[in-house]
Amino acid sequence: MYREEEEKVRYVGSDIYSTGVVRFVFGMLLVFSAARWQRTYDDLKSLLLQERFLSDDRLNSYLIEKLGPKELERSRITFLRLCQSASNCGIVPPFIYYESRQMVAPKFRTAACVIYKNVSTILTAIMCYLYDAVTYKKHVTDMIQDTYNKRFCKYKNEYESIRALTSFRNSSSVDSMDWFNILVVRDPLERFISAFVNKCLKIRVNFTLVVMEINISHFI
Repeated sequence: MYREEEEKVRYVGSDIYSTGVVRFVFGMLLVFSAARWQRTYDDLKSLLLQERFLSDDRLNSYLIEKLGPKELERSRITFLRLCQSASNCGIVPPFIYYESRQMVAPKFRTAACVIYKNVSTILTAIMCYLYDAVTYKKHVTDMIQDTYNKRFCKYKNEYESIRALTSFRNSSSVDSMDWFNILVVRDPLERFISAFVNKCLKIRVNFTLVVMEINISHFI
């Protein structure tokens, strides 16, 4: 009787021990598997970021200093969620055809390369005025309202390539003065904020710098 009970206790103890070993081994496998998949995830995330950004240790150090590690990591995760392929969010490669708008005022021998969000609206209006001042004043009462979609000189003095201006320059006589070329540049961050507010924010409100920082901090 005692021997049977002793064997039962020994069997139960052995079963508990084997169950504990199995659980321990299974738990260790889960830990190692999770660590391995975490490394794989980190490697893939790193590759995706490198595919879309130029590697720059100085830039990374600057971002960590300004944003902090947690905020920078959250910004990167947001980027990966929004930019699922390099074709959507990749850096524009150099020396490719990109939309260009050249405007001329032959009477004043002036040409302007208009870059969007670089005083483009007012520069377009000024070049249109110089192109034909009399007609422009008859039809346009407010130069500020002469916006891109309803601009008065649409297709009149506009060209898509600077090569198209060659014919104007070659038609000049020897005694004519040189052409005056205009190109307006802008701080990249200011230009980005201007484009973001114009294209991404649909609700028209009175923005302050603080509000804009909250809305686009992850993008900057």
